[in-house]
Amino acid sequence: MFYSILKINQLKKKVYFSSKKSKKREQRIIKVYIFAAF
Repeated sequence: MFYSILKINQLKKKVYFSSKKSKKREQRIIKVYIFAAF
């Protein structure tokens, strides 16, 4: 569980830096990753 949270945080940073302009897309991607983690 803790490991997956760490992974999600890394992905959040990656997504955030790769697409600062499109925040809606970023949030959608994060939701997908969180859903996949569980």
